[in-house]
Amino acid sequence: MRRELVTGLLTLSLLASMLPANAAAARSTTMPETGLVQTVTDGETEADIPQADMEDEAEHDGAEQTSSAAEINGTPYDTLEAAIAAAEENDVIQLLRDVELDATGLANSQSALTISRSVTLDGGGHRLFAKEGTFAVSGDNGGGPSLVNVQDGAAVTLRDITLDGGSAAKHGLNVYHAGTLSLENVTISNCRWYALVVNNTELSVNGLTTSGNQWGINIDQGSRVTLSNAEIAEGDSVVFEGQDGSGSLTVESGSFQNIKTQGASTGGTLTINGGTIASVSNEAGADVAITGGTVTGQVSNSGSGSISVTGGSFTTADVEAFVDPDQTVILTLDPAGGSCQVKTLAVASGAAVGTLPVPVREGHRFTGWSTAASGGTAVTEDTTFDAAATLYAQWEQESSSGDSDSGDTDGDYLITVDRVSGGTLRVNPGRADKGDTVTITVTPKSGYELKKLTVTDSRGDAVETRSAGEGRYTFVMPGSRVNVSASFARVEEPEKLPFTDVSNSAYYYDAVLWAAEEGITSGVTGSTFAPGRGCTRAQLVTFLWRANGSPEPASRENPFTDVSSSAYYYDAVLWAVEKGITTGVTGSTFAPDALCTRGQAAVLLWRANGAPQVSQEHPFRDVAEDAYYEDAVSWAVHGGVTQGTTGSTFAPDETCTRAQIVTFLYRAQS
Repeated sequence: MRRELVTGLLTLSLLASMLPANAAAARSTTMPETGLVQTVTDGETEADIPQADMEDEAEHDGAEQTSSAAEINGTPYDTLEAAIAAAEENDVIQLLRDVELDATGLANSQSALTISRSVTLDGGGHRLFAKEGTFAVSGDNGGGPSLVNVQDGAAVTLRDITLDGGSAAKHGLNVYHAGTLSLENVTISNCRWYALVVNNTELSVNGLTTSGNQWGINIDQGSRVTLSNAEIAEGDSVVFEGQDGSGSLTVESGSFQNIKTQGASTGGTLTINGGTIASVSNEAGADVAITGGTVTGQVSNSGSGSISVTGGSFTTADVEAFVDPDQTVILTLDPAGGSCQVKTLAVASGAAVGTLPVPVREGHRFTGWSTAASGGTAVTEDTTFDAAATLYAQWEQESSSGDSDSGDTDGDYLITVDRVSGGTLRVNPGRADKGDTVTITVTPKSGYELKKLTVTDSRGDAVETRSAGEGRYTFVMPGSRVNVSASFARVEEPEKLPFTDVSNSAYYYDAVLWAAEEGITSGVTGSTFAPGRGCTRAQLVTFLWRANGSPEPASRENPFTDVSSSAYYYDAVLWAVEKGITTGVTGSTFAPDALCTRGQAAVLLWRANGAPQVSQEHPFRDVAEDAYYEDAVSWAVHGGVTQGTTGSTFAPDETCTRAQIVTFLYRAQS
């Protein structure tokens, strides 16, 4: 059985030799230092940084490699450690290539790279990765070396860099009594324990992605941490242990699994102002305040501390016990036959409710919320409440519309056109009366020819077509709706796939070739596709939109504050909202850079294909009957879209890679 998981590419490395006697000598030597092996890589691995699709942007991360590891103000250094040793206060160290870190002979709490001075390390999209066989962790609670330490009061910024633990390093990044640390667009992956450990340090995050680690972030010893644009995939995403009671954690935005406090002596404060969190649990003496964001699971307090809810959206949690009714009211949302990600809202008493979520319902258009199922008062973002209330979704029935491109819309019977690859179909008119003549224009893409054209009526019976020449065919409209479909065959050998990281033996080769030919993706650079990278929500919606012909959205109204009109995925997101494929992670945020799980990807693809119902059961033991993605997975497996990661597992919570989602799309259209 073909596996949909991509195996990592092996990396070639250069042997280390002796460190120059001083930093000045290191400026021109080609000798790498002992204990830090530098490697030039020419491929992507599964653990590489998941980033936004660069197809519509000028920058690429496949820049020409160099023998120097880093530079400072134009001065090159053969090793990164030599550059750090030579750096002066507040220097910017520019990484010039991927660097392999050697942990040979290092003990617990040590790391292969140590930063003890105030610098900025700009990775330029490159990565620091563990040398195979030199990192090891002894036992589940044992010790072992980590990738990078930041310490000794240094004020450090890490920017545009990936730390890859190779499934062997203990932690990706340890921060011990540093002055300040700023993380900007940093990825940490494949570590045996935590991706990031912070002790007695002020940490500011604006762009952090973790995946493949046992845990996400550990915050301890009075650290003061602010998290923005953080995508933390691990089950224990953030563990807060402010043991001296002075620590703090503020969550501004991002996507998290569990955020929890633990430890009998843990105090401090935890404030959630935004983001999407699966669950929040206070198991210690901390004071937790939820003022905004979305919690999709439970909110619980089992420790000696407190939880106060004054705002936010909640999918399943009952938060009334954490609300002061004199200050905060609970609004319950009734989708009235539709579906809505949010179940309840907490809003300040007497204040405007603000942005409300948008539910979806098949065959209906959402017109707003009301205080009653019928005959109530319309609720807008300026409406105020001074007591708990239930809001009811209001709907209008949509008239059906065909998929044809043009023509009369007043006929008695609808003409629909299947999505095809290898060419295009245009039908005129889009609706017709019995006896009318309908014209189909068939346009094969370069290197293809029409193989079969099929027209069927509502009973599935074939309708006769006649050639009218020059790629045009006609048929006489029967007294029922009609469906038009076609298949195209390749008549020329395809051009060689431009991606060096896509082997012609890979299970996803044909899918990537199709996606490149159809204009669905052109890769993250001109020569790399990055098949093992996680697929972001923006990329997935863009792929779906392009696979459907990149249609112009009917409305330019953008419900999401985090989707810019200049973003490459702007039209794709508006289209996906119109079609009911997505409603965002909250009513006002889409989270374009959040990574999609395989379960989420199946749901979006299922909705894009009309959310068909499937009676057959799926074979996967890790897909529960009440899971939100269960119907989508059943459709995908019985439609030949996926075979799972094994014969009995689908791995719905694993990140969906770019290779997997392109394969899903390819199989769905076949």
